[in-house]
Amino acid sequence: METLKQTPDINFLKKIQIKDSIENAINEGGNPFPIEVFPKEIQTIIKETEKLNFCPDYIGGFMLGVISSAIGNTCKIQFKRGYLESSILFLCVVGNPGTNKSAPLKFAVKPFQNIDSRYFKDYKEEVAKWMENDSKKPAEREDMQYPQLAKKIISDATMEAIQMRHQHNTRGLTMVMDELAGFFNNMGRYNKGSELEQWLS
Repeated sequence: METLKQTPDINFLKKIQIKDSIENAINEGGNPFPIEVFPKEIQTIIKETEKLNFCPDYIGGFMLGVISSAIGNTCKIQFKRGYLESSILFLCVVGNPGTNKSAPLKFAVKPFQNIDSRYFKDYKEEVAKWMENDSKKPAEREDMQYPQLAKKIISDATMEAIQMRHQHNTRGLTMVMDELAGFFNNMGRYNKGSELEQWLS
Protein backbone atom coordinates (compact mmCIF):
# COMPACT_ATOMS: atom_id res chain seq x y z
CA MET A 1 0.00 0.00 0.00
CA GLU A 2 1.42 3.35 -1.02
CA THR A 3 1.61 6.00 1.70
CA LEU A 4 0.40 9.43 0.62
CA LYS A 5 2.89 12.19 1.41
CA GLN A 6 1.29 15.25 2.90
CA THR A 7 2.72 18.55 1.75
CA PRO A 8 2.82 21.20 4.48
CA ASP A 9 0.49 24.17 4.20
CA ILE A 10 2.93 26.97 3.30
CA ASN A 11 0.53 29.73 4.40
CA PHE A 12 0.02 28.02 7.75
CA LEU A 13 3.79 27.75 8.25
CA LYS A 14 4.24 31.42 7.39
CA LYS A 15 1.57 32.39 9.96
CA ILE A 16 3.36 30.33 12.62
CA GLN A 17 6.70 32.01 11.76
CA ILE A 18 5.16 35.50 11.96
CA LYS A 19 3.44 34.66 15.27
CA ASP A 20 6.70 33.27 16.69
CA SER A 21 8.70 36.32 15.58
CA ILE A 22 6.17 38.70 17.17
CA GLU A 23 6.14 36.73 20.43
CA ASN A 24 9.95 36.66 20.50
CA ALA A 25 10.11 40.43 19.97
CA ILE A 26 7.59 40.96 22.80
CA ASN A 27 9.30 38.56 25.19
CA GLU A 28 12.79 39.88 24.52
CA GLY A 29 11.67 43.50 24.65
CA GLY A 30 13.53 44.11 21.40
CA ASN A 31 12.76 46.44 18.53
CA PRO A 32 11.08 49.22 20.56
CA PHE A 33 9.30 52.09 18.81
CA PRO A 34 11.94 54.71 17.86
CA ILE A 35 10.43 57.71 19.66
CA GLU A 36 13.62 59.67 18.91
CA VAL A 37 12.30 60.23 15.36
CA PHE A 38 9.72 62.66 16.77
CA PRO A 39 10.36 66.34 17.56
CA LYS A 40 11.40 66.99 21.17
CA GLU A 41 7.92 68.22 22.14
CA ILE A 42 6.30 64.95 21.02
CA GLN A 43 9.02 62.93 22.74
CA THR A 44 8.25 64.81 25.97
CA ILE A 45 4.54 63.97 25.69
CA ILE A 46 5.31 60.30 25.09
CA LYS A 47 7.70 60.17 28.07
CA GLU A 48 5.14 61.89 30.29
CA THR A 49 2.49 59.28 29.39
CA GLU A 50 4.63 56.62 31.08
CA LYS A 51 3.10 58.02 34.31
CA LEU A 52 -0.24 56.79 32.93
CA ASN A 53 1.26 53.32 32.33
CA PHE A 54 1.19 53.81 28.55
CA CYS A 55 3.52 51.51 26.65
CA PRO A 56 5.89 53.72 24.57
CA ASP A 57 5.36 51.40 21.59
CA TYR A 58 1.59 51.91 21.65
CA ILE A 59 1.53 55.65 22.25
CA GLY A 60 4.41 56.13 19.77
CA GLY A 61 2.44 54.35 17.06
CA PHE A 62 -0.74 56.30 17.79
CA MET A 63 1.13 59.61 17.84
CA LEU A 64 2.57 58.77 14.42
CA GLY A 65 -1.01 58.23 13.24
CA VAL A 66 -2.36 61.53 14.55
CA ILE A 67 0.62 63.46 13.16
CA SER A 68 -0.17 61.95 9.76
CA SER A 69 -3.78 63.01 10.26
CA ALA A 70 -2.78 66.55 11.24
CA ILE A 71 -0.67 66.91 8.09
CA GLY A 72 -3.46 65.53 5.93
CA ASN A 73 -3.41 66.82 2.36
CA THR A 74 -1.47 69.99 3.16
CA CYS A 75 1.94 68.58 2.20
CA LYS A 76 3.33 66.06 -0.26
CA ILE A 77 6.81 64.63 -0.61
CA GLN A 78 8.50 63.91 -3.92
CA PHE A 79 10.52 60.69 -3.81
CA LYS A 80 11.49 60.92 -7.45
CA ARG A 81 10.57 63.16 -10.35
CA GLY A 82 6.81 63.12 -10.96
CA TYR A 83 6.06 60.84 -7.98
CA LEU A 84 4.33 62.67 -5.12
CA GLU A 85 3.07 61.00 -1.97
CA SER A 86 0.90 62.42 0.82
CA SER A 87 0.94 61.40 4.47
CA ILE A 88 -1.64 58.62 4.09
CA LEU A 89 -0.95 56.01 6.72
CA PHE A 90 -2.49 52.64 7.53
CA LEU A 91 -1.65 51.96 11.17
CA CYS A 92 -2.42 48.86 13.19
CA VAL A 93 -1.21 48.46 16.75
CA VAL A 94 -1.24 44.85 17.92
CA GLY A 95 -0.77 43.64 21.48
CA ASN A 96 -1.86 40.98 23.90
CA PRO A 97 -5.26 41.41 25.61
CA GLY A 98 -5.13 43.55 28.72
CA THR A 99 -1.99 45.46 27.74
CA ASN A 100 -3.72 48.86 27.77
CA LYS A 101 -3.94 49.70 24.06
CA SER A 102 -7.26 51.59 24.13
CA ALA A 103 -6.22 54.31 26.59
CA PRO A 104 -3.24 55.52 24.49
CA LEU A 105 -5.47 55.52 21.41
CA LYS A 106 -8.11 57.67 23.14
CA PHE A 107 -5.38 60.00 24.46
CA ALA A 108 -3.86 60.46 21.00
CA VAL A 109 -7.12 61.21 19.15
CA LYS A 110 -8.65 63.39 21.89
CA PRO A 111 -7.46 66.71 20.35
CA PHE A 112 -9.18 65.80 17.06
CA GLN A 113 -12.36 64.82 18.88
CA ASN A 114 -12.29 68.24 20.57
CA ILE A 115 -11.99 69.87 17.14
CA ASP A 116 -14.89 67.78 15.86
CA SER A 117 -16.97 68.88 18.87
CA ARG A 118 -16.35 72.52 17.91
CA TYR A 119 -17.21 71.73 14.29
CA PHE A 120 -20.50 70.18 15.45
CA LYS A 121 -21.33 73.19 17.62
CA ASP A 122 -20.71 75.52 14.66
CA TYR A 123 -22.76 73.21 12.43
CA LYS A 124 -25.77 73.36 14.79
CA GLU A 125 -25.57 77.15 14.85
CA GLU A 126 -25.43 77.28 11.05
CA VAL A 127 -28.40 74.91 10.77
CA ALA A 128 -30.40 77.12 13.14
CA LYS A 129 -29.60 80.16 10.96
CA TRP A 130 -30.56 78.25 7.84
CA MET A 131 -33.90 77.16 9.39
CA GLU A 132 -34.65 80.70 10.52
CA ASN A 133 -33.90 81.95 7.01
CA ASP A 134 -35.98 79.17 5.43
CA SER A 135 -39.00 80.10 7.58
CA LYS A 136 -39.08 83.60 6.10
CA LYS A 137 -41.22 84.58 3.13
CA PRO A 138 -39.52 83.75 -0.18
CA ALA A 139 -38.92 87.42 -0.98
CA GLU A 140 -37.19 87.98 2.38
CA ARG A 141 -34.93 84.93 2.28
CA GLU A 142 -31.18 85.23 1.88
CA ASP A 143 -29.41 82.95 -0.57
CA MET A 144 -28.12 80.29 1.81
CA GLN A 145 -26.98 76.71 1.25
CA TYR A 146 -27.80 74.05 3.79
CA PRO A 147 -24.72 73.75 6.05
CA GLN A 148 -22.42 70.74 5.86
CA LEU A 149 -20.79 69.16 8.88
CA ALA A 150 -16.99 69.20 8.89
CA LYS A 151 -15.50 66.19 10.63
CA LYS A 152 -11.96 64.92 11.09
CA ILE A 153 -12.49 61.58 12.87
CA ILE A 154 -14.84 58.88 11.62
CA SER A 155 -15.32 55.45 13.11
CA ASP A 156 -18.00 53.59 11.19
CA ALA A 157 -19.15 54.62 7.73
CA THR A 158 -19.81 53.23 4.29
CA MET A 159 -17.37 54.01 1.49
CA GLU A 160 -20.05 56.23 -0.09
CA ALA A 161 -20.44 58.21 3.15
CA ILE A 162 -16.66 58.58 3.44
CA GLN A 163 -16.45 59.93 -0.11
CA MET A 164 -19.19 62.47 0.69
CA ARG A 165 -17.34 63.50 3.87
CA HIS A 166 -14.21 64.11 1.80
CA GLN A 167 -16.06 66.75 -0.21
CA HIS A 168 -16.48 68.81 2.96
CA ASN A 169 -13.16 67.87 4.57
CA THR A 170 -10.63 68.51 1.85
CA ARG A 171 -7.72 68.41 4.30
CA GLY A 172 -8.43 64.71 4.89
CA LEU A 173 -10.19 62.26 7.18
CA THR A 174 -9.06 59.75 9.76
CA MET A 175 -10.78 56.43 10.33
CA VAL A 176 -10.29 55.27 13.93
CA MET A 177 -11.42 51.84 15.06
CA ASP A 178 -10.62 50.24 18.39
CA GLU A 179 -10.63 46.72 16.95
CA LEU A 180 -8.98 45.66 13.69
CA ALA A 181 -11.57 42.92 13.16
CA GLY A 182 -14.28 45.59 13.04
CA PHE A 183 -12.52 47.38 10.17
CA PHE A 184 -12.37 44.23 8.05
CA ASN A 185 -15.85 43.03 9.03
CA ASN A 186 -17.32 46.35 7.86
CA MET A 187 -16.05 45.77 4.34
CA GLY A 188 -18.94 44.67 2.18
CA ARG A 189 -21.44 44.99 5.03
CA TYR A 190 -23.63 47.46 3.14
CA ASN A 191 -22.90 46.31 -0.41
CA LYS A 192 -21.78 43.14 -2.10
CA GLY A 193 -18.62 44.61 -3.63
CA SER A 194 -15.28 44.60 -1.87
CA GLU A 195 -14.11 47.88 -0.40
CA LEU A 196 -10.51 46.71 -0.08
CA GLU A 197 -9.47 48.04 -3.49
CA GLN A 198 -11.05 51.41 -2.72
CA TRP A 199 -9.20 51.67 0.59
CA LEU A 200 -5.92 50.82 -1.09
CA SER A 201 -6.48 53.50 -3.73
